[in-house]
Amino acid sequence: MKKTMLMLSILSLLSFSNVASANEELFQTICSSIKDNDRNMLRKTLDSGKLRIRSIFESLKCNNEDMVHFALSNKSTDVAIMIIKQLPKQIITEGKYLEKAETVGSSEIIEAIKSRIE
Repeated sequence: MKKTMLMLSILSLLSFSNVASANEELFQTICSSIKDNDRNMLRKTLDSGKLRIRSIFESLKCNNEDMVHFALSNKSTDVAIMIIKQLPKQIITEGKYLEKAETVGSSEIIEAIKSRIE
């Protein structure tokens, strides 16, 4: 009985570590897609993990920045606009993305943010 319980606990720990490493790898791919301004890869990665931007936005950090700030820092205009369009208005207004976009100087991103705020 004790051996069975021990085996079950070991198996559950191993399966949990596999899930954690799979999520970490998925998040790294998402960050890489954002950095490379690759919308198609970002979509495929989200689809393969059955994820939505809204659901992972709070938990995913790329270089200690949220997804939008990371995209703005890397001048990933297409991906930044894609993410902005999928986030709730409240997050956009609280995130101070307009100020960051103005320092980066992308008029397309500024327009996308303004259209979400208004």
